[in-house]
Amino acid sequence: MAKILHIQRAGSIAGSENHLLQLLPGLQRRGYDVTFLALTKPQEVPSALTQALSARGIPVIDLRIHREWQPQVLLRIYNLIRRENYDIIHTHLLYADLYGAFAARWVGHGKILCTRHNDNPYRRRWPMRPLITWNTAWMHHVIAISEHIKAFNMQYQRVPAEKITVIPYGYDPPVWAAPPLPKEPNALIVGMVGRLVPQKCHATALQAFPRILQAVPQARLVIVGDGSLRAELVNLADQLQITPYVTFVGYQPNAAQWMPGFDLLLHPAQHEGFGLVLLEAMAARLPIVATRVSAIPEIVLDGKTGLLIPPQDPEKLAQAVIQLLVNPPLRRQYGTAGYQRLMQEFTVTQMLERTAAVYQFLLSNA
Repeated sequence: MAKILHIQRAGSIAGSENHLLQLLPGLQRRGYDVTFLALTKPQEVPSALTQALSARGIPVIDLRIHREWQPQVLLRIYNLIRRENYDIIHTHLLYADLYGAFAARWVGHGKILCTRHNDNPYRRRWPMRPLITWNTAWMHHVIAISEHIKAFNMQYQRVPAEKITVIPYGYDPPVWAAPPLPKEPNALIVGMVGRLVPQKCHATALQAFPRILQAVPQARLVIVGDGSLRAELVNLADQLQITPYVTFVGYQPNAAQWMPGFDLLLHPAQHEGFGLVLLEAMAARLPIVATRVSAIPEIVLDGKTGLLIPPQDPEKLAQAVIQLLVNPPLRRQYGTAGYQRLMQEFTVTQMLERTAAVYQFLLSNA
């Protein structure tokens, strides 16, 4: 039985964390000996991710990190890898990539694999660009969650094409419960799910909403998530005089359960390595309005499963949302097509099979 150590910074649950919650139990069911090493800040103990993984039967090792660079953390990871003799060290996101790959290389045993989840701008700039490039050169293989992320890593981290395998996120439709938020009679709910950070462009949605309300007075905006911009966004809604039509519900540990209460999903991100929330919307048969950036066009097919718009363009956003809100048959058509696409291209079984194939390739080339 191959021993696999997954490493990631552990905090609240978002895209990459939900990915691990699907991936690790699935690998365990397939016979892999899977352990998760959580790099956790003291104020986040116990983290939502480690609790959720433990509840699913995944062994978790919690390692405290107090600041960005701690030599003692590197030493502890080195000692763990050497003692447990893992066959594959599989890292996720920057902290884990740097600590995990360096420690594994130092031990000199086991294959080093990372999954690249995002295209954050800092990965293109000094000093992170050369540091990540240097670190990636030590790895035996890279998984990219989209073709866009593959191209990004080839361009900015100089990863050869033959060293990267694209494995999209997988998502299986859950059994839907009743929507948590009671729906007003005749209301049309535009839903947004994501952290309240600049990348997700909630401000653009708010700026578009007065125009949407002029055309569709029964429209309502429900924002699921929390983050550093919450107070600023609440103030913006007040300035735009749309507060009665906007609901901030805050962070929800199971945000996908809100999808059945929406009439469409709005996702106007500035950049997006994948966007698991898009699969959650497709599972709920929702049409999607999203930006034509990064990996989003690989998931949302413009004019087939949703509408794609330019980033940071309130007018185009309003036009697309209005087009769907006033046309229920089109909403149903896009929602059904999105569900069919999910079941054809983005299942958990496909994700697990592709990941296991990479593991077997690495183990057979030991």
